[in-house]
Amino acid sequence: MPLFLITGHSGTGKSTLAAELSRRGFLTIDADLDQTLMQWRCLKTKKAISIPERPFDFSKHQTFWNEEIMERWLRSPKPRFICGISGNIETYLPRFENIFVLEASEATARGRILSRADNLFGKDAIEWQAIVSARKKWNPWYTHRHTVLNAESPVEDLAGQIIETLPSLARFDAYFRRTKSAPRAFAFLAAHVAATIAEPALCLT
Repeated sequence: MPLFLITGHSGTGKSTLAAELSRRGFLTIDADLDQTLMQWRCLKTKKAISIPERPFDFSKHQTFWNEEIMERWLRSPKPRFICGISGNIETYLPRFENIFVLEASEATARGRILSRADNLFGKDAIEWQAIVSARKKWNPWYTHRHTVLNAESPVEDLAGQIIETLPSLARFDAYFRRTKSAPRAFAFLAAHVAATIAEPALCLT
């Protein structure tokens, strides 16, 4: 079954886009907020730790995806979007059918981080500098097929761009809107099978 990744640095709108895709009927996981998937680890020992004190010192600890849970999701028969970023994201990039990278200017990212009420990460000057440093480094997902999206666009437009990119998504969107009583996984499966038979796989560069 198709599995799609939506990633990008802090402040690019991953959680907002996850909520929009979920509202449209897609099975979506906000990995940055899922406490069963995301775990803090000591970079020296590689062992899981409790949430560190603020501000976070990313030279000592970082968030990673729990391998056991991630593997379970990757093998799940249910299609889904996974939205997020982690210290071990590079390991999983080849497993996604398509990767969507959200990009926003530094000013836009800073404004969003300061304005969000449900997430304090990045508001502190030390954490913000860590984000700035990460933005300037090489991004591992650029070695894989991907689609870059302008994260400064309205979230409705971003969701629409993703849906229009892949025939299976567009078919599911139309199918689900017509038959909202049908199970989402079944609707997505029917649409994806139809797209696979009718059209060759897309290679996004």
